[in-house]
Amino acid sequence: TFYKPTMRALLILLHDFREFLVETSFILNQNLPEKLNHIRNVILSASPKSIPCRDPYHLNNQIVPKKL
Repeated sequence: TFYKPTMRALLILLHDFREFLVETSFILNQNLPEKLNHIRNVILSASPKSIPCRDPYHLNNQIVPKKL
C-alpha cells in the first residue's frame, strides 16, 4: 500500500517539479529503505530543466570510441 501511491507522487514530481527532486534527492534517498530500488532510480533520474533529456531512440546517438 506504500509503493503505488509513492510512485505516483514521485512521477508527478518528476514530470512537473524536477527541480524539487534534484534539490532533495540526497535527503530522499538517504531515508529510503534499500528494498525500494525502483523509487530510488526515479528520484536519481531527475535532472534540471536546463539540461535537455536526450532521446535514447534517436538514430544519431552513436557511441564514438576515444582514440588513445
